[in-house]
Amino acid sequence: MWTYGLFEIQFQHLKNHPPFSSLEKRREFQLKFKELLAIEIPDKHLNLRPSFSWEKVRSKEQRNNFYQLMDWVVNQIRNYEGKDVVATNMEY
Repeated sequence: MWTYGLFEIQFQHLKNHPPFSSLEKRREFQLKFKELLAIEIPDKHLNLRPSFSWEKVRSKEQRNNFYQLMDWVVNQIRNYEGKDVVATNMEY
């Protein structure tokens, strides 16, 4: 998160690191943003650094959805690395 109120998604850097080096996995991430946070990330930004306003995670429900999304990312990485996947499904 930047001090001026935007969250930036680092697809530009994620594309160089498995499992997100796969375009399909970045598209799955894109879909999760839409499903959980109602944030549309255009296909042309899947190799860039798209951003969204903190307003998208202002409510408790929105923050919980954001945390769920981040849990998903961590679990994707752990799964790729062959480590035990921990499904938290916690409310923050």
